[in-house]
Amino acid sequence: KSNTAIVAGAASGAVVLALIIGFCVFGAYRRRKRGDYQPASDATSGWLPLSLYGNSHSAGSAKTNTTGSYASSLPSNLCRHFSFAEIKAATKNFDESRVLGVGGFGKVYRGEIDGGTTKVAIKRGNPMSEQGVHEFQTEIEMLSKLRHRHLVSLIGYCEENCEMILVYDYMAHGTMREHLYKTQN
Repeated sequence: KSNTAIVAGAASGAVVLALIIGFCVFGAYRRRKRGDYQPASDATSGWLPLSLYGNSHSAGSAKTNTTGSYASSLPSNLCRHFSFAEIKAATKNFDESRVLGVGGFGKVYRGEIDGGTTKVAIKRGNPMSEQGVHEFQTEIEMLSKLRHRHLVSLIGYCEENCEMILVYDYMAHGTMREHLYKTQN
């Protein structure tokens, strides 16, 4: 009887596994057939400006208005849209002496905007980062709506020249980690 139970259990497990694999294959086939599927090597998952990628808020590509400034693919009411020239000026052309830190997304620079009156932290995406355009858009959409006195606020972003740059309020006196753990590492 024990052999029969083992065989029955193994057979049941194999059937369940086959069903799961079948559902996965069927789902992938349907997604590919509908055109929803985009392989990882597709250009939209790589390093493209948001305007070329498009999103639910934008049906077309980026446009240039009459003043020659860049029209973002994200809604303008979310937060401030910076030009790449403004970002370069704020960071003194991405001066390495202004680097505050490096993370998975890229480097964070100290900068000044509005004629030096506002200190900011500028997070510049690295093309080798795992974060893609969709995650960048989501971060802008979510953080622009989030305000709390204990969180650093998102001021704006830049998506020109194939860049993914976020501009935050500058937090003086070190990082959150340094405040919590009283350490520099």
